[in-house]
Order: sequence, then C-alpha cells, then structure tokens
Amino acid sequence: MSVFQTELLLVYPSLSSDYQRLKTVERTLARRPSLGMQYLMGVLRRAGVGYVFHDQVLDDISLPQLIEQVRRQAIPTVGLHVNYMTTDKVCGYIAALKNDTAAKVIVGGPGTLEAERFVAAGADAVVIGEAETRLPKVLAALREDCGLADIPGLCLPGGDGPHRTPAAGRIEDLESLPFPYRPPELIGRYGHDANPAEHRPNISLMASRGCPYRCSFCNTPQLWSNRVVFRSPAHTFAEIDEIFAQWPNAYLTFIDDVFGQNAAWIEEFCQRAMSRDKPFKWMCILNPLSLGKNASRLLPLMAEAGCNCISWGGQSADPDVLTGVNRSRREPEKLAEMVKLCKQNNILSVVTYIFGLPGDTLQTIEKSVAWTLKHRPDFADYHPLLVLPKSDLARDYDSLPLTELNSDDIEHAMANAYRRFYLHPKVIAQFIRLVLRHNPRFFLRLPRLLLRLLNLALFQGEADEPEPELNVKRVPQPLPR
Repeated sequence: MSVFQTELLLVYPSLSSDYQRLKTVERTLARRPSLGMQYLMGVLRRAGVGYVFHDQVLDDISLPQLIEQVRRQAIPTVGLHVNYMTTDKVCGYIAALKNDTAAKVIVGGPGTLEAERFVAAGADAVVIGEAETRLPKVLAALREDCGLADIPGLCLPGGDGPHRTPAAGRIEDLESLPFPYRPPELIGRYGHDANPAEHRPNISLMASRGCPYRCSFCNTPQLWSNRVVFRSPAHTFAEIDEIFAQWPNAYLTFIDDVFGQNAAWIEEFCQRAMSRDKPFKWMCILNPLSLGKNASRLLPLMAEAGCNCISWGGQSADPDVLTGVNRSRREPEKLAEMVKLCKQNNILSVVTYIFGLPGDTLQTIEKSVAWTLKHRPDFADYHPLLVLPKSDLARDYDSLPLTELNSDDIEHAMANAYRRFYLHPKVIAQFIRLVLRHNPRFFLRLPRLLLRLLNLALFQGEADEPEPELNVKRVPQPLPR
C-alpha cells in the first residue's frame, strides 16, 4: 500500500482456467513475479502516484472482491495486466468493472497486440508496448478527462469503434527508468520450487529488452522488434547492489529473452560478479546458438561468476520442424554440446520443447523425447504450442491446420514425455546427485513436489473454485470530487 492517496489499483491476473496445466505450474511449481508490474510500481512511486497491487498468482482475490475494493475505496482507475493466456479473463474483468464501478480501466502487457478486443470490452485505454514513460501521462489524462489522444501508442474507444494513436517508439535508454519496486511482503513467496539450484527470495531482473531471433511461434518481434536494447553491466550491478542491500541471500533470475547476447558484455558482467566480496547465484535464458564459438570460454566464466542454471530453448529435435519455425537445423547438435559443457561446469540445464509445431507428428515428437533421454539435461519441460496473436504462425496458418495432431494427441504426448524422462532410472540417479551437490535440504520438500509432478504427468490441473456471485448491487457509484 502506498503512502500516497490511492489513484490506481494494479492487478496481475492468474492464468485463465482454460490453461489448467500451465496454471498448475504457475501456482505450485514456478511462481514468477511480473517484472513489468514491478517496473510500473517503480515509476508510480517516483511520480508520487498512490496505488494498490494485487498478484492473483499469490493471492486468489476474486473479481467480486476487486469490485468491492474499488467501490469501498473509491479508486478512480484500475490497471489490468494481460497476456495471451489471460485475454478472455481480462475482457470479462473489464466488462464487470465498467458495469459495477465508476472506475476507468486501462490495460497493458504483451497481450495488448490485440488491443481492440479490450476496448470493445469497455477499456478506457490500452497501452501498447513499453508503458513506463507513458503511464503517468495516461493517468493524468484520465484524471483530467482530456488529452489521451495526444499520447502515442494507445488504443482508445471512439464513435466509429476502437482506434489507435500513432505508434510509440521503444524506450532507448533503459537506464533512465527507476529500478523495479519489489514489494518486500511478496518477494519471499516467489520461486521455482522444482529446481534445487534456486532458493528464495528469488528476484527477477532484466539486463536487456528485445530478441535478435525471429522464431515464427513468438510475437516478441511485434512487441519490441528484433533490436535489442541493453543496460550496461555497471547499471545492472547498481540494481543488483540495491537488491542485495535488502535481501543479502537473494537468488537472481535473469529473464532477458536471451541473456547477454554478446561476449564482451557477458565477460564484463562476470568480472564484476567475481569482484564482489560476497558471491551470489543466478540463472539465465539462452538460445543454443547464442554463445557461438565463445561457448567453451564463456560457460566456465559464467559458472565461476555464480551462474548455476541455464534454461535452453530446444523447441524440437527434428531439423525439418525447426526450419519450419525459422530456427536452425544445427540446434539439436549445438544444444547437445551446450548441455555437455554445462555438466562439465556444474551448471544445471533446463531444456524446453514445444509439441504441436507445424509439421509435428508423433515421430518428430519422439525425436525430441529421445534427445532428452540421450543427453539427459537436468530438467526437461514439454509444452503445447500456443499460437500467439500477431506471430508469424498466426499470420501464415490463419485458416490452415498446423499439424496432423489434435489437442488430445499432444496432451498424451506431453504426459508420456514427462513420465519417460522423470521416471527413467538414469535421470532419477542424476537428480539425486544434483540435489546432494546443490541443496540437500531439497529432499525435505520432495514428496510434495513429486505429487505436483505426477499431476503434470497425468495431465491434471488444479480445479478452480468458481468465483462467487456478486453480492453488491449492479449500480455504478459516483466518485468523490
């Protein structure tokens, strides 16, 4: 709760019940904070704007409770985060908030590529792209009831339907932004409970925005283009110093689309990490090709600098499937080299695969499962394809089937892959050695974790409790002047 008068209620919705497997992962295995919302809270605090924040992943506050809070506290504006998997849910929230309160509703996040849908649901403004430099202006325009049309990068209601203002440019100077504000009362509740290399508090941060690749299943290029904007290692460590001043034993998770992206930056980052009096542990995300010929030099350096886990995007082990989504045919071979190097340097590897890509068959999926069983990364994640709006796949396969497999085929293939990998005797033995090396106390929470993993292997989710009926009259309340 801010010391300033509350002007904005920020809500980070949990996933829609349509995505039960991912919702189970989100709530029980991998609770990640919304770094975007934390950046916005930093901006609001610098601007002296009072706000309240709710993260539904942590606290399952219902829509009726949100409405009651807005009306009870006469909060003038509600800000909803949206991604592809919360789109329908957010549209429903918008309609209810507009019908049951007098609050203005604004929407932001990666799901705003479908901005017109939210305006049609009743949103007063949709902020497309990076919102940090524009949010205070949007709030001021809503407060004064004028000026929204002069702000770039918005989708607004109009007499002829939703319309967009001229596009907003990228934020070129990331170092001009305040550091994200991380609510102390929430930080200890975030973490990846299935990974013994991580510990709480688990702090997310980014050293860059953007991705140089153009995978056809991804819509990041439509959000941030293919140009990467970096922070310097010095500025990144200024934030790290602030984090450790508050949480001395924090674990750092870099959620850049691809960490570092050039050898000189990674080298300077690692040298700064190694020069600290107290070492720290961290993880990042990499493409199998992103370290290139420098991998044999950089991975040992990263390990010495505290990196103990890397998430690799494998996507498929079939070269033809990879080519079909604008990836390199060389990736399975290079990824095997990266996993081997990680093992040699005591870095955990997490490899992710997507089932249901264009051209996927049960045979191509079997190649991916066989790859993981042969090379045995420490963890393997198997996910169904989600066709993201505005991605190249959404454009190219608008009315065409992506694969001969149906959703049941893909669900069964994922469940089978989880069972075969995590119940393989060599994988189990590898996991026991991993826990003994990194975190023996992890065995204390292993029974509960195994039950959660079993839910995934049986493709079961946690059932949502239905939201209670609204117990307030459906009459908009006037705001105090």
